Amino acid sequence: MKVCIVTVYNSENCGSYWQAFALSSYLKQSGCEVSFMRRKIKGTSHSLVFVGRQTLKWILKGKITEAKSQIQQYLTFDKLIKKFKIVEEIDDTFDLCIIGSDTLWNLEDRYFEDNRAIFFGEKSKAQKTITYAVSAANTPYDVFRKHFELLGDLKKMDAIAVRDKYTESIVEKILGKATPIVVDPTLLIEKTEYEKYCVDLKTASFLFVYYFGRIPEDLQNKIKCYADLKKLKIVVMGHGMEGDYNFDAFLPTVFVSCFSKADYVITNTFHGVMFTLIFEKQAVFNSCGKEKVKDVMNEYGLNDRDYSENVAIDLMDGDIDYDRVRVKLNENRLVAKKYINTFIGG
Repeated sequence: MKVCIVTVYNSENCGSYWQAFALSSYLKQSGCEVSFMRRKIKGTSHSLVFVGRQTLKWILKGKITEAKSQIQQYLTFDKLIKKFKIVEEIDDTFDLCIIGSDTLWNLEDRYFEDNRAIFFGEKSKAQKTITYAVSAANTPYDVFRKHFELLGDLKKMDAIAVRDKYTESIVEKILGKATPIVVDPTLLIEKTEYEKYCVDLKTASFLFVYYFGRIPEDLQNKIKCYADLKKLKIVVMGHGMEGDYNFDAFLPTVFVSCFSKADYVITNTFHGVMFTLIFEKQAVFNSCGKEKVKDVMNEYGLNDRDYSENVAIDLMDGDIDYDRVRVKLNENRLVAKKYINTFIGG
């Protein structure tokens, strides 16, 4: 079967890369010939203009290490992205077009709003067009109402499956019917697949921080106290806080290696939660202001590990019960695979 995926395969974001990789891998394992529809690079984090500006900013601030990391990140993502088979259009020779996953329906983002015809299926001429684990992020319903053509786009879909309850509620308001919720594609493949891409981090026991934005001082102090008590190094990807070692470049191989080898995880991102569950790590999360993070925490009973719900949270208390989480994950994986297999004959 010939399948084309429409997603953000070329964003310099580890979660976005791995969701594209995972869906493609699952389809290939099921015997499909898989391509990605070319995504405009202008205005994305992988455009040379964006990377050049970011690199120049670091240089002007005198931060040469960060400037080099920016270039290294671009080159690494460029090499990985080139392994995907890319097509210019989804013509009628394709049996199936899958739109998703990721926040392709985030119409508060200028890029997705400007390219909504692509992400709502207008450009697909495949025999069937479906969505898989697509998300609207936090986009209000009123923003969707402004674009009246979206009702027609959604009605033309052969099937719609979303990633979270918030997006489900948006689609239900538009179409007047419920849609299935399926797991993020990163959960479709086994952790052994990710471990093939792990690299040597050259550090022993550590606590891994994968965080967008600045970490609250209170939580930073708890992280430092816990690391001292457990004799762990603090490894940080990004600029959430200063650690014993900071990865300024967001490299997909380093990303999975950190989750695989960490003794403890602190994250406030959706895919941070996903990979914490994949590698079954003890963790504290912060869902503050992110519907997609809060939703997945509710789904797997992780609210007692949510800093935004309990600022008095103690990193020492309340281990995640992975026997229970694993049961729920496997149930959800089966639902998701059944949905995809309906269209690919698996």
